[in-house]
Amino acid sequence: MVGLYIGSRTIAVAQSYMTASGTIATDRLGVSNIPPGTVDDSGVIDVDTVSRAVRDLLAASNVTRAKAATLAISLNGVVTRLLITPSYRVTSRYWIFRS
Repeated sequence: MVGLYIGSRTIAVAQSYMTASGTIATDRLGVSNIPPGTVDDSGVIDVDTVSRAVRDLLAASNVTRAKAATLAISLNGVVTRLLITPSYRVTSRYWIFRS
């Protein structure tokens, strides 16, 4: 699974997979700044710049093809809530999530 976040100043990507023991491990992460005014409260303003930044971030983070993806775009009209997630432990370059 690949997750992509597009904010007003940054974009972030994470690639995760299910381990043999049933936990979720994240092995590739990347964060990049985008120029001011590229994304605002109404959405993505400069599609070309955002697409180029996403493409470059995926390449720099060595994100490979995935069977599933999720996308989050930060807008004022979006309702955000605090979620309680399973605990996790960090091991070397992986984040292991346990339920």
